[in-house]
Amino acid sequence: MNARESMIRAAASEMLADGYAGSSLASIAARIDLTKGALAREFPTKDLLAHEVLAAMATAIQREHAIARAEYPDSPARRLVRFLVGFDDSVRREVEVAAATSLLADRVLPAGMTLPPIDAWRAAVGEVVGEAHAAGDIPANVGVAASAQFLSVANLGNAVLEARGDVDGALERSRSILRLAMRAIELVDMERVLADVLGEEPVGPDLAAA
Repeated sequence: MNARESMIRAAASEMLADGYAGSSLASIAARIDLTKGALAREFPTKDLLAHEVLAAMATAIQREHAIARAEYPDSPARRLVRFLVGFDDSVRREVEVAAATSLLADRVLPAGMTLPPIDAWRAAVGEVVGEAHAAGDIPANVGVAASAQFLSVANLGNAVLEARGDVDGALERSRSILRLAMRAIELVDMERVLADVLGEEPVGPDLAAA
């Protein structure tokens, strides 16, 4: 990790702990034993650091989207689930992504700063949902736009709660929310798809005799 990346990670840790308003260049610099002046030479304002933290979320979205596509090139249903799981895991694994999702709910953040990662999220979810729908993995009578909006809100909302400290039983809760969400959009052969992606034993009466 280079010096610039260390600064961004320190900003993410500080903003995750104390929010945008509670963070300062001085407190961020102190996390990595720098002076405020040394940090300011690279990032003159806190806004610039917040922008970099939020960019980490967009980067994670793009990365998990690409991974899902590479792992499941011929299964839109599994690609959809893998993308959602991958992003959710990145929130728990990477402080920059956790901080970015937390900042989405921070009303003190300058207007418009959160739009790029939100737009990236909605576009990626819309794409994988659209592909699953086109492949028949989501029934024709289930609306594509409504399904994409629902999954965008449900999964990102849960990520925000986790990032803001609601961590007890986070993984189990996330998997339960994922299962409820897939049931809500009527994903075809849902339990088998989830079992394949999550590496779990399939459950459900539809698989008992498979």
